[in-house]
Amino acid sequence: MHDAGALATPGLAGLETGGACPAPTKQELATLRGTGPATTHRVVDRVLLVGDSTACTMLPGLEAVGAPVGVRVEDAAVIGCGVVSGQIAPHFVDGANVNSSTRSCQTRAAAAEERGVHSGHPNVVLWASLWEREALVVGNGVDQKVLAQGSPQWYSVLLKRMKERVHQFAATGATVVMLTQPPFVLPGRPTAPTPQDKDFERLNSLLTDFAAHTPHVRVIDLAAYVCPTGPPCPISVDNVWVRQDGAHYSSEGSLLVARWLMPQLGIAALDTPNNSLPVMKVLGLDN
Repeated sequence: MHDAGALATPGLAGLETGGACPAPTKQELATLRGTGPATTHRVVDRVLLVGDSTACTMLPGLEAVGAPVGVRVEDAAVIGCGVVSGQIAPHFVDGANVNSSTRSCQTRAAAAEERGVHSGHPNVVLWASLWEREALVVGNGVDQKVLAQGSPQWYSVLLKRMKERVHQFAATGATVVMLTQPPFVLPGRPTAPTPQDKDFERLNSLLTDFAAHTPHVRVIDLAAYVCPTGPPCPISVDNVWVRQDGAHYSSEGSLLVARWLMPQLGIAALDTPNNSLPVMKVLGLDN
């Protein structure tokens, strides 16, 4: 699940790895805002969203919560690319390497993040990426090699890249908030464990430890909110179908997550929850 290549997720259908995250539609945002206040043109703070397609599907809820109080969410997510994962180890389906297009991810992610910073220095960089759990490809030509997840070399390369990227973000005056990532839910088998559960556990431990030892970095445990019982994760939270395909957030799920997450970012304008935003529930779900 969540291999690179074209995505079938609603709103992302047909987009290829390395593509820019599409902005939410006006209709989608209007639905999420309900009877709440409209967008204000006065920008008091900025959040820069960096990450992959799962981060991209969080964007509608983040904008619906932030815009009415003047918190602008700059979109620097890149479809199918992690923040610092770069090229991912090959994974073959029907003879084709579905991760081949990640070769350009390091360049594309860095470019998207640079554009986002130039749009206005962020108060918070929101880091939401799950590709860093994967085996990495490093080097070129005859020196190219794959670093297995959890190997000393894998940790060394990831930590070096994370430190460099955080240094760049912190130089703008931003605090970096890293989100732990909930494991996948298998469509049709929501109570079954997935092969990636251990990879998510390793990634989340890495993020938590990194944040604890790195200035200007915090971690918020999104995994515990979306997957409160640990894997296998429930398909719904508070009767909301949070992740429509078991990995990417539904519009309703993005709003649920944003209402919980945004007041924790340390931005004064977001301290008071906006209770006029609708609470969307999907009844009759069976976890």
